[in-house]
Amino acid sequence: MNGNTLKDLLPEKLRKDLTPAEEKLLESSQEGAEADFRSGDQEKDNPENSEKWGSERTIRAELLYWLCTDPKAGRRAHAKGIWIWGAKIAGSLDFTSATLPHSIAICKSAIEDIELAYAETRNLNFSGSSIHSIRADGLSANGQLFLIEVTVKGGVRLPGANIGGQLACKKAIFENPRGYAFNADGIAVNGGIIFNKVTAKGEVRFLGAHIRGPLDCIGAIFENHMAVAFNADGLSIEGSVFLSGVTANGAVRLIGAEISSQLDCTGSTFKNPTGKAFSADGFLVKGGMFFNGVRAYGEVRFLGANIHGQLACNGALFENLNGLALKADRISINGSMFLTDITAKGKVLLIGADISGGLDCNGATFENLGDYAFNAQNLEVTQVLFFDMKKTAGILNLEHAKVGVLVDLEASWPEKGNLLLDGFEYGALAGDNTPQTSKKRLEWLRLQPKDSFSLQPYEQLAKVFRNAGRESDAREVLIAKQEDLRHYGKLRWYSKAWNRILGITIGHGYKSGRVFYFIFYFLLLGSIMFCQANKLGVMKSVKEVSSGNPPFNSIIYSIDAFVPFLNLHQEDYWLPNAENTYPYDCKWCCQMFRGYLWFHIAMGWVFSTLAALSLSGLIRKD
Repeated sequence: MNGNTLKDLLPEKLRKDLTPAEEKLLESSQEGAEADFRSGDQEKDNPENSEKWGSERTIRAELLYWLCTDPKAGRRAHAKGIWIWGAKIAGSLDFTSATLPHSIAICKSAIEDIELAYAETRNLNFSGSSIHSIRADGLSANGQLFLIEVTVKGGVRLPGANIGGQLACKKAIFENPRGYAFNADGIAVNGGIIFNKVTAKGEVRFLGAHIRGPLDCIGAIFENHMAVAFNADGLSIEGSVFLSGVTANGAVRLIGAEISSQLDCTGSTFKNPTGKAFSADGFLVKGGMFFNGVRAYGEVRFLGANIHGQLACNGALFENLNGLALKADRISINGSMFLTDITAKGKVLLIGADISGGLDCNGATFENLGDYAFNAQNLEVTQVLFFDMKKTAGILNLEHAKVGVLVDLEASWPEKGNLLLDGFEYGALAGDNTPQTSKKRLEWLRLQPKDSFSLQPYEQLAKVFRNAGRESDAREVLIAKQEDLRHYGKLRWYSKAWNRILGITIGHGYKSGRVFYFIFYFLLLGSIMFCQANKLGVMKSVKEVSSGNPPFNSIIYSIDAFVPFLNLHQEDYWLPNAENTYPYDCKWCCQMFRGYLWFHIAMGWVFSTLAALSLSGLIRKD
């Protein structure tokens, strides 16, 4: 033994029972070649069938440990590292706290367990292998970690690991139905994570992970029924997160995550019908968020989220019957939010949301009979609110919301009693199909519940009409405000009576000319009555007849008696006589004309006062 070969350096206990596969491994590692034990037959080479492999493909775990960690062996091994294909590793491969100077690749192989807790290494590649479990807490790898197409039936642990390159798990299968299928809490990865087309049975965790590069989970399947399937709470990523085409049977969580680019969940399915299907409360996305075509069964939450770009949910389905379908209270979007063509079965909440662009609900369907279908109290939309939904079945709440421009359709209005508009402010009405006549908009206002009547929605609509130069429409709305106040407001009987009088006589101050019709009517009626009284001899001079007395004139007498602040010297000289009058013995007739004079004077005071107040604008309550 001259010590020139790795075989010469083997300790006695390892040299004993040396297998052909081990001899080939030692020789290949020294020469920088791959130790490839595959036969070329896919069925035979499948690691799941490794129980049929003999000593020609078997490598003891303790020999491999020696090869990877012994300083003398390390000096003999080639710089290319250790490459093994199609072998069976007998025993647990325990590198706990070890320093591995060379890259290690054990691919398409069968491995019982891999222990890499707090180990230090360069590149690790276990692609295509079947492994019972991987435990690598605190692992430090300066290069890549490849778990491509691996099958791990006992779960993977990487909490606190530090990967200098990429973590690639494409098409891998991770199973641990009663626990964590893949636990990477607090992991730091400098080259991104490729997790696309992974199948995981059990919880996948990236809590508090820090990733430079993308997190790519396109087409992945996460299964953890009735529990958390994917958990990335507190994730910090300098790149994008791709969850598009994902199928998750269990909750998906990104609570408090920070994403420097975009989050793309296009075409994914999230199922957790008895709980939260997708939770991203308080998360930050510095790019856009795409939820287009998502199918979510269970609650979807973006509570207090901050999105610097757009939030697009076009064509999505949110289903959580009798519960919360979409909860995005206090969300802040520095762009527009698109809910076009979505179907939401359950509550949609945007309470206190702040959207600097527009909110587009074109073609959307909101269904939650007997409860809130869409609740946007205190919503702020800087630009346009497109409320041209396909259907709204349930309560639509826009109380104290503020939007720049409102576009809606009559077909999108909810049923009567299901519209809440108190405090809703909008700068204008727009859109070719948006109802814009006072008649139609009053129909819209009257969809509000009658037991919670409010004046503000009428005043707001009138303001919008006035700003558009449509004064007549504004007046119609303000008159309707007073009429509806009488019908549905909490007024006492005398207030209702006065309201009715004002409405009939002067249109609540908005149709002042109407009072002059009444004045003309009473003046005409008075002229007729007093003319008839004069013919019957009822009108008598109250002063001695002299050449200076004005002759009786029924028209001037009617005006003089009716207008309180006008003296035409008729009422001073003439009054209906209340006594019997020749040629008729009709005392009641005389008293009738005297009574009518009092009524005529009283109506003059009433209508003259109304005319003065109406013309001065004191009655109008803008």
